[in-house]
Amino acid sequence: MFDNPPMRSSKKSDRLFRLGWAIAPLLALTSTAGIAARPAPELGSLRAQFPSSTIDSVERADAALAATAGAKGQVEKGYKSDSRGCMTTFMVNDCLDKARELQRKRLSEIDGVELEANRFKRKDHADKLDADRARRESERVAGQKADTEQRSRNRQSYDEKQTRAKRDAAAAAESAKNRKPTAKKPPVPVPATEAAQRAKNAAGYTTKVTEARTHQQEIARRIAAKDADRKRRGEEKAAKDAKTAATVRP
Repeated sequence: MFDNPPMRSSKKSDRLFRLGWAIAPLLALTSTAGIAARPAPELGSLRAQFPSSTIDSVERADAALAATAGAKGQVEKGYKSDSRGCMTTFMVNDCLDKARELQRKRLSEIDGVELEANRFKRKDHADKLDADRARRESERVAGQKADTEQRSRNRQSYDEKQTRAKRDAAAAAESAKNRKPTAKKPPVPVPATEAAQRAKNAAGYTTKVTEARTHQQEIARRIAAKDADRKRRGEEKAAKDAKTAATVRP
């Protein structure tokens, strides 16, 4: 007469179980719909722009590093957006796992380009250092060689001058040794008129010296007399001024 309650509950659970299996694939699709809609940047896009082994200049390496810096920012924004989208899905954890995996792949591609660009810049810097070191060493060797050659030329020139001087001195000594002594000529007698003129000139010079000395003494005497007179007038004026000051004083 009455339905069996446990039987009805069993049938209802069975229907719900079959319904869950039917909609599970749809829920899985909706959990990744937000991720697939925002591929920023697309996987492979940065590597397509900078293929492997094509970073062959500092300018291209700098461009690659600038692109990777911007791409990392886009990946971070994309991951945050995907994570927020996962919060509205039924299978949140599965959606977040897929978002993290997509972020990892994108960052791995970016890191590969960044690593290659940095490797090229390090090699370029090392090559420039080696080239500069080689240039300075070459300049040092060339300068040392030029200095050695110049010292050699200076030494050779000095030795030649010394040899020439010794040869000239030896030749002069040999010439003096072989030169015959010449007889001394008797002194030429001085005429009487010339001797008298010389005596007259000597006497005139002595007279001029005496007159000059007398003139200097006269000048010194006059200067002394003027100084004594100037001193006397000064003393008289000082005495007069002192007398006037004593008279005026009350």
